[in-house]
Amino acid sequence: MNLPAGSLSISLQMVLLLIASNVFMTLAWYGHLKNMASAPWYVAALLSWGIALFEYLLQVPANRIGHQQFSVAQLKIIQEVIALAVFVPVALLYLKEPIKLDYLGGTVHGGRGVFHLPERLSLAGPAANPSAGQAPAGGRYVRLDALRGVALVWMTVYHFSFDLNHFGYIRQDFYRDPVWTWQRTAILSLFLFTAGCGQVLAVQAGQGWPRFWRRWLQIAACAVLVSAGSWWMFPRSWISFGVLHGLALMLLLARLLLASGHLKSWGPWLLAAVLIAAAPVLGQWVQTQGAGGSAAMLDTRWLNWLGVVSAKPVTEDYVPLLPWLGVLLLGVGVARGWSPQAVARAPRPLGWLGQCLARLGRWSLSYYMLHQPVLIGGLLGWRMLMG
Repeated sequence: MNLPAGSLSISLQMVLLLIASNVFMTLAWYGHLKNMASAPWYVAALLSWGIALFEYLLQVPANRIGHQQFSVAQLKIIQEVIALAVFVPVALLYLKEPIKLDYLGGTVHGGRGVFHLPERLSLAGPAANPSAGQAPAGGRYVRLDALRGVALVWMTVYHFSFDLNHFGYIRQDFYRDPVWTWQRTAILSLFLFTAGCGQVLAVQAGQGWPRFWRRWLQIAACAVLVSAGSWWMFPRSWISFGVLHGLALMLLLARLLLASGHLKSWGPWLLAAVLIAAAPVLGQWVQTQGAGGSAAMLDTRWLNWLGVVSAKPVTEDYVPLLPWLGVLLLGVGVARGWSPQAVARAPRPLGWLGQCLARLGRWSLSYYMLHQPVLIGGLLGWRMLMG
């Protein structure tokens, strides 16, 4: 039941399948509380049952694979740890439920948690959570959300192709073929452009630093998880400064510049042009310095996040400050030309497709973190079913 030798270890196959399985399990158990609160319970039950089918299509082969190496008791412990690890980001980012340390304590103490959790959870009904089921608060530019949704769909197609190549279903060079390298550049540019626009809209809507820091900490925590997961899967090319690491730093810099008033008029355009142009110029300078001295320091993981390197480092994802901060600032420059009144009057996307893309774009971080485990788990499940 496991993959051919040289592909993925038994434990890694099991964990990836269980992560994907628990995503479906969490959505089946709790997703209807957000999206189908007004629907009859039996309609929600039927929909949840359909989602849970995919959970079992992944969970059953996961446990069969894992049982080659682990006991049933160990499998149960692993499942519960993964279930909690998947539930926390889904609850925070999708269900918008607060997670406190005493909840985790309740899970550790077993039966004591039955009495420990209810007094903390909101059980007062819909009135205790007036935002449940309602549309997001004003201040969002729905067309920008839809554009971010386009980037997410494009990213999914790209990553699915990458995964097909990794498992041997296709043969493509994702690291040197312009067909794929230019797609990666375009997808990343679209993400950073919309992020820059979003920062301007947040400032115009009066978003304070506390809310910014909450979102920033979510991005930074996800970046740490990406580094840990990539170190486990790709120890020789793990991600030390990928898209989430770069986004966290760039958002902070952009917010500081916006708050200080340094990104007015032509400021973001000029700074973006300088940063984008500086990357190849400084890279060429580093190459002329030889292998020693400052060039060697700039090529290390401690400093390659600046983007001033002699060659791209060996890593699965690399989004340094130069030139990508310049791309984000292009989004800032564009959005600085939008008045708050114009954003408020902007029409919603026409048609159901635009609405679906906008909804997807509002959950970009959650989707980004979950889509690859689901894709990889799905491919593993498919390989199990096909023998």
